[in-house]
Amino acid sequence: MKNCYIGVRLTDFVSKFIYKIENFLNKFISIYFLLSMHLLYVEIGKKDERNEGR
Repeated sequence: MKNCYIGVRLTDFVSKFIYKIENFLNKFISIYFLLSMHLLYVEIGKKDERNEGR
C-alpha cells in the first residue's frame, strides 16, 4: 500500500514538472517567434526604404 502511494506521489510530481517545462517552452517559443517576426518586418522595411531611395 505504501509503495503504491509513493508511486502516485511520484507520477503527480513528474506530471507537474513536465507541465511547468511545457509552459516555459511555450512562452519561450512564442517570444522567439515574435522576435523573429519583428526582425523579418524590420528587414522588409529596410529593403522598401532602399527601393524608394533609388
